[in-house]
Amino acid sequence: MILLVIPHVMHLSYRRNIEVGYCQGMNLIASTLLLVHADEELAFWVLTAVIENLLPQDFFGHSLLVSRACPLVLLDYVQELQPKLYGHLQELGVDLGAICFSWFLSLFTDCLPVEVGFNCYTTATISTQALN
Repeated sequence: MILLVIPHVMHLSYRRNIEVGYCQGMNLIASTLLLVHADEELAFWVLTAVIENLLPQDFFGHSLLVSRACPLVLLDYVQELQPKLYGHLQELGVDLGAICFSWFLSLFTDCLPVEVGFNCYTTATISTQALN
């Protein structure tokens, strides 16, 4: 059932945000929202709120410049706060930015349990509403 609804939610999202278009991580977010809410319209509106209110502008833009910056910021934090770990990753030739880019692009829906991701979205939504 969800597989049939995802394209519809994505099409509606595309129509609402033509300048954003479609980005690979968006389908993972939509499918997770459908698993949590099980309602196509609610999943669409939550996805819309995430794109329009929670994420930085142009996060899903055509260049993905904003979303590509996220792993680089994480890498800076690891280097600053966990220098031993950073050094170890460098010695092993691990490209942390490349590994975690999809995590950011899918808003961690591809690497966190659904319940944890839902709690993160709820907290972010409440925090954003408190700021407005």
